[in-house]
Order: sequence, then C-alpha cells, then structure tokens
Amino acid sequence: LPSCVRLCIMFGRRFFSLLRSEVPSAAGGSSSGLQRFALNLNRITLMGTVMREPKTFTNQETKKATVYVSLATQDSNKDEAGNWVNRSHFHSISVTDPYLIEYINTKNVTKGTVLFVEGMMNYKKIKDRKTDTDKIVSEVLLKQFHGTMRVVVNAPEGGASHTPEDQEDQKSSEYVF
Repeated sequence: LPSCVRLCIMFGRRFFSLLRSEVPSAAGGSSSGLQRFALNLNRITLMGTVMREPKTFTNQETKKATVYVSLATQDSNKDEAGNWVNRSHFHSISVTDPYLIEYINTKNVTKGTVLFVEGMMNYKKIKDRKTDTDKIVSEVLLKQFHGTMRVVVNAPEGGASHTPEDQEDQKSSEYVF
C-alpha cells in the first residue's frame, strides 16, 4: 500500500480505539470516549488532482495570505446496465497556514499534482455578483495546526494526466509539523 494510505489506516485505527476506551467523567463515573469526542470532530480527508494553478490572495488589512486550490476526486460505480460510471467531484481548498503556503510554493504544487489533504470542513456565505443573492459554499480549510498536505505525485512536465507508470517514477514528499 502507498504510505499515505497506510497513514490513514493507522490514524483511523488509533482514533477509533480512543473513542471506544473508557474516559473518566467529571461526575465521578466513566463515560465512553464516543460520548466525549463524537461532537468535536471536524475533519475531512481528500486525495485528488489539482485542477488549476493555486491562487494566492493577500488581505489588505491583516496582510495575511490565503492560497486557494481546486482539487478533483473521482469515484466509480456500476449503473443499472452493469457498466462502470466515473464521477468527478470538485473541492475548494483554502490554505491559511503560513507553513503550508510555503510548502505549496517550494514543492511546486501546480495543475496536475496529486495531493493528499486533511483539513476542516468550513461553510461561508458569499454574494453572487450575477444574481445579487447570498450563497453558502463549502470549502476544506487548512488553517494553522488544523491541516496537513502531502504531495503524492508531482505534476508531469506537459501538464498531462497521471498514469500508473508516472506514479511509480515519482517520489513522495511530506510536510511535517
């Protein structure tokens, strides 16, 4: 298995063993970890291909940078006729962690790069300029100490899609806190 998949499996096993363990409660008894932690988890994990060049914006008031990355994931299933159908899902990634912004710049995250991303699900209200209405959009937020990013496969030179042969030739790089 690829190292990022092994990492997900190890993290999942450790996390759910914590949820099943007994935790002493403030009332003197004990409660299950599931009751204690279940309402405090906001985590999303994605692995997909960067669809366009990351865009960097700087807030004029706070002078803090934000990088927006568009990530596409795919899944496949069989339809009623028994044929395989591929579906693409597009995700907006918002990076505010200065170390991850530096990582994006130093690892040359460009269109076609395959990324492993863990962050928080966030919803925000934006104003649609065409219809002059408010819309609620979802994004994966990687703020400081609440997100990780890993380049799984660097983008090929011509920006072509990845093949299994390309993945074997590329080395993974990791961002560690």
